[in-house]
Amino acid sequence: MRTFLLWALVLAALPAPAMEQTFNFGEGPPDQPPPGFRSTVAGQGKPGDWKVILEEVPPAMATLTTQAPSVSRHSVLAQLARDPVNDHFPMLIYDRDTYEDFTLTTRFKIAGGTVAQMAGMVFRFQDERNFYVLVASSLDGRFWFYKVVNGIRGPLIGPEAPIQKGEWHEMTVQCEGNHIHCLLDGKELIPMLTDNSFVRGKIGFSTKSDSVSYF
Repeated sequence: MRTFLLWALVLAALPAPAMEQTFNFGEGPPDQPPPGFRSTVAGQGKPGDWKVILEEVPPAMATLTTQAPSVSRHSVLAQLARDPVNDHFPMLIYDRDTYEDFTLTTRFKIAGGTVAQMAGMVFRFQDERNFYVLVASSLDGRFWFYKVVNGIRGPLIGPEAPIQKGEWHEMTVQCEGNHIHCLLDGKELIPMLTDNSFVRGKIGFSTKSDSVSYF
C-alpha cells in the first residue's frame, strides 16, 4: 500500500508497512507546473494553466496557542485557466510512476468559476479516455465519483455535500484491489465502491470547465 500526500504538509498518519510519498510544491520554481507532472485535458478545449503559487492556508492541525497565526503563506498548486466549455476537464498527471494499491490525500480550495466550481483527483489513469475521478463541486453541492471508459463517462455516484467555495477542504481516495473508498473531510460519504475497470494507473489532479482550484 502506497500513501501519497498531494500537499506541502503531512496530512495523514502512515501505517508502518507502507511507503509514504509527499509532493511538496514548495520545492519547485514558482509560476510553473511542479516537476514530474504533465498537463493534459479530457473532452474539449485546451489543457489547463497549472502552476505553483503562494496562497494563505490555515494549519493542517489545530494550533497549540491562541497567539499562533491562523493562516500562513504556502506554495500550492493552482489551476488558473477559465475555459467556459462545458465538456472540458483539465488534468495534471504525475507521469513518473504508476500505482496499484494506495491512499491518496490532498487539501483543496475552490476559488472561482461560473460554469463549474470543481476540484478533484484523477487516479488509475490510463490515458485521456480511461480513468477514475473523485470530485467536489461547490456549485452543485455534491461529492462525486465517476469513471471514464473509452471516452464514455459512467454515472455520477455520490451524495449532496456542503462544499463552500473559498474554504479549504480535504479529500482522500483509497484503492485496495477493486475496492475504492472515497472520503471528504475525513468522512466516507460514498459507500465502498467495487469496480474492475482499472487495476493500476497514474495519479493526478482534475478540474472542470472554468473552475479555478487550489491544491
